[in-house]
Amino acid sequence: MRTLFIFLLAFITSTINAQCPDDRHPHLIDLGLHSGTMWSCCNLGTNDVNGFGDYFSGDFSSENLKKLLGDTYAIPTIDQLKELQDQCNYKFYTYNGVNGVLFTGKNGNTLFFPAAASYCGSEDGDYSINNEGSGAYWSQSHSNYDDYNDFMEFYYDDCDKDMTVCFGERKSVYNKLSIRAVKASNETSLNGITLENSDIKPYELRVNNGVVTINTNNSNKPTTWEVYNLDATCDNSGSSKKKTICINDLSKGVKIIKISIDGKSWYEKVLITH
Repeated sequence: MRTLFIFLLAFITSTINAQCPDDRHPHLIDLGLHSGTMWSCCNLGTNDVNGFGDYFSGDFSSENLKKLLGDTYAIPTIDQLKELQDQCNYKFYTYNGVNGVLFTGKNGNTLFFPAAASYCGSEDGDYSINNEGSGAYWSQSHSNYDDYNDFMEFYYDDCDKDMTVCFGERKSVYNKLSIRAVKASNETSLNGITLENSDIKPYELRVNNGVVTINTNNSNKPTTWEVYNLDATCDNSGSSKKKTICINDLSKGVKIIKISIDGKSWYEKVLITH
């Protein structure tokens, strides 16, 4: 019986690590998601698959965070986090003594998120652990409230005897959560053609609940946008001098957005899930 237990434990551990080419983590994991998003196998700030890593405030101003992300990684959007729930199987899982949730993609690859809890603070700068035994992971997406960011949370449900995955928002300054990074998207292509960007983006683009928001300071110059499906059909277009532009009523799927300001153009690749 002991030999069988050791064999099963070794099999489970090797299954999680199977998609990693070696033990020099982190690696990028392909779960076969519709968006093509590649996920880091580790939390930001650790090289262990079951490590908790560092905790970050939601304003993402930390120099350590910027250094850890580099040019390879990015903070996921809320739609990318929701894609894990929508397109993967998930369950409560214990990996090397650490509880968490295991996502399994349709291609069989897995991604383990440890239940690293989170930290809640106040104006005096004191932080205390919050919801121990659960996991809370930031997205880069702003919520509908000022100074709040969307996040993913999971916890063990005693009634269902399994993990529950849900989403919400927390104040960005007084909460420190984990971050599971995704591969930074530095290239966009439309109908097989690679699209190049101008050097510096004079705007910030976010996707939240299927709505694309473009924030720009160029109020004297019109911002023009064209939203394309990957087959090059146009899904939406327009022009505005507003500093904040919201593009909604988009169909589901991966989109390429061409943003033009003052004779220069930039291309963004986004995923619309609803």
